[in-house]
Amino acid sequence: MSDHDSNIDELSYSEAAKYFDPATFSTEPFFKTSSNSWGERVVWTPQGLPYVGSEMQFVEGGKTEEEVSDRFRIFIFRDGLATIHMDDEEGNMIEKRMENNLGYRIHKGQRYFIVAENASRIIESAMADPWDGDVHRDHFHYEEYVLRIGKPWGYELHFGKEDDPLMAKIHHINAGDRFSEHAHRSRRESYWMLNGDCNMEMENTQRELVLFPIQHGKGYTVSVGQRHRHTGITDCDLFEVGTPEGGKTWRIQDDYERPDQSDEQRRLERAAAMDK
Repeated sequence: MSDHDSNIDELSYSEAAKYFDPATFSTEPFFKTSSNSWGERVVWTPQGLPYVGSEMQFVEGGKTEEEVSDRFRIFIFRDGLATIHMDDEEGNMIEKRMENNLGYRIHKGQRYFIVAENASRIIESAMADPWDGDVHRDHFHYEEYVLRIGKPWGYELHFGKEDDPLMAKIHHINAGDRFSEHAHRSRRESYWMLNGDCNMEMENTQRELVLFPIQHGKGYTVSVGQRHRHTGITDCDLFEVGTPEGGKTWRIQDDYERPDQSDEQRRLERAAAMDK
């Protein structure tokens, strides 16, 4: 986008839409499975994104190799029985029994490995490319992290912090409730169904909204400027990995009559939700 288009945040979505390339508005699901010594990995984000989302499906007794991470990662436990071992700032390996709906953040230079006592499923969200920055051992935290934010359609669980290079979250959507129809000025995000059933609307290359049920075991990616919306068919949990939150979000239609989201509006909504 050229410099003279930098005021796009001040435009309505109908005016701003011309600045986004509909050729990038795919509605096709994606997944790719590979076998490992510990089980199978299902990658559900296509190549070319700044992040990778995958589900690690461990067999009983499966163990990853101990490695030094070359990039930022977040692990979110789904089910089974597993422990994560990770380096602290003093160089000690700390063992943690992984708990459902908690996130475990790994920074560049931090050692880690995972052991599954039973068949287990763990979501990994990671940067797509190695990071060439410095290693900061004071970032080698080993605490579980999650932030719950109330929403009128349910709630969100955030596993990434505001200064992290990616965001990972779970959307819990109540049956019959739905997101706004919205589009992002700068964010890209991908989705993976955890449980329950959910419909998705996505804008296709002809700029038409297409409605379909999200398939379990497949990922869906939303491009910058692409209109989309989720509706809970049942109570459901939907995982999202994407670029950090920030920038304009146009709420094209919203059942709760909320305004468009700027960074300031996002802070206000988050503060109000956390006060409840």
